[in-house]
Amino acid sequence: MCRDAPIAVFDSGIGGLTVFKAIKELLPGENLLCLADLQRMPYGNRDCESIIQYTKEALHFLEKQNVKLIVFACHTVSTVSSELICPIPMMNVLQAGIKTISPYQKIAILGTQRTIQSGIYEKSLHKLYPQMEILSIPCPKLALAIETQNPQIEEVTKEYIKPLKNIDAVFLACTHYPLIRPIFEKLFCQNVAILDPSKRMAEEVKEFLIQNDLFSTVKLEDQFYVTGREKEFASKASKILGEKVQAKLVNLVEENVSSKYKIELMSSKARIIMIEDEEDIAALIKMQGEISGYKVQVIGDGIEGYAAVVRDKPDLVILDVMLPGENGLDVCRKIKGNPETKNIPVIILSARGEEIDVVLGLELGADDYVPKPFSPKVLFSRVKAVLRRGKEGETPISSVKFGDFILDIERYHLRLKDKSYPLTLSEFGILRKLVSNRGKVLTRNQLLSDICEDAGIVDRNIDVHIASLRKKLGPTFDWIETVRGVGYRFREEAFN
Repeated sequence: MCRDAPIAVFDSGIGGLTVFKAIKELLPGENLLCLADLQRMPYGNRDCESIIQYTKEALHFLEKQNVKLIVFACHTVSTVSSELICPIPMMNVLQAGIKTISPYQKIAILGTQRTIQSGIYEKSLHKLYPQMEILSIPCPKLALAIETQNPQIEEVTKEYIKPLKNIDAVFLACTHYPLIRPIFEKLFCQNVAILDPSKRMAEEVKEFLIQNDLFSTVKLEDQFYVTGREKEFASKASKILGEKVQAKLVNLVEENVSSKYKIELMSSKARIIMIEDEEDIAALIKMQGEISGYKVQVIGDGIEGYAAVVRDKPDLVILDVMLPGENGLDVCRKIKGNPETKNIPVIILSARGEEIDVVLGLELGADDYVPKPFSPKVLFSRVKAVLRRGKEGETPISSVKFGDFILDIERYHLRLKDKSYPLTLSEFGILRKLVSNRGKVLTRNQLLSDICEDAGIVDRNIDVHIASLRKKLGPTFDWIETVRGVGYRFREEAFN
């Protein structure tokens, strides 16, 4: 994945520009791409099968643009996007929306027909805040009225909010709605908080870039693509963003896209035990896990957590380090040392400054780690990757292909088309170990165990060998990711 590749923001109309603008303001050095399906908007009034098909077509287009992250700005698309499997990391506005809402006594949620019917916000908020009174109001005509700049927009809005009395906050569950924020402020009294997730979505993107060390190094011109009415879109976008925008017309409809992006419903086969004693964090992770299709069991004690792992044999364990009862590292050691549970994947959660715990956890057999604070969406992208690696297994191979490179295991040989790369035995050993464990963080000691060199070698020599590998293979070879304070990881994207 190229760090200078653009971040894509996808929506069915101009509403995505509210998220685009928030990301642009928070991360001015990032390269951005906006895709708006004006031809078929609003998605909120479409059936689920159509929304999935349109989303797959957008993913196909964005994959060809070599983007490094896809942000679903559309709330309607976000209700289905967690089920789609795509080689590019994806984030949606749904989780950011949940984090935007505080424990108000009475809140109204305004959204499209499809978003409100999904009940996703109402279910999630009831789990977090059981005492909160929630009024969900479908507004099937509002997004289109905003898109077409209907002169009666204030009257349309007033009709939808008429039933709302004595509320503390209004959550705008459609990215179009913030474009008429002044109307909402006029129609509601000053004591009513008007919430939209655009800024929180931008913060989620920033967290993703930090977690994956993917900040752009070169600023390029932002790109705008639409499926229709490009001049109209460019004019509106120029006003919203305060700069001149030029939009390119594209056709998203292509044959055979449906079979390319499969839908994975994992709830029947992926059970997760999360051992975490901080109730707020546990509730957030559990909610995102259920949104992503997993069954998540929360246990707040290390001793009880290990007993549950032995008893229930989950598909994966999410494990905090600092726990009452028994330390998370001890729990990890027992899980990996027990023949009945040693093959259960473990992901460690660690606070900043606990790199030594991360290193110890990985060397005890943990399959990955996620540092706190973290995005639940990022956590479950790691969960999906770890579960996928477990299904693939570690079958012996004689050669492996990544990008245009071929690593010949038997002949200790690396080549790119007709070009051969002379590697030292140590460099080859490191590369083979990383490639064989793609997507998994390996500590320096773990890499060191596969190198045949002098007995006096120390783990920091690994950094020298990695630097030599990168130099030999050139700047386009960016698949070895440095995980600061821990070790290295070979990016899974190289194998797509």
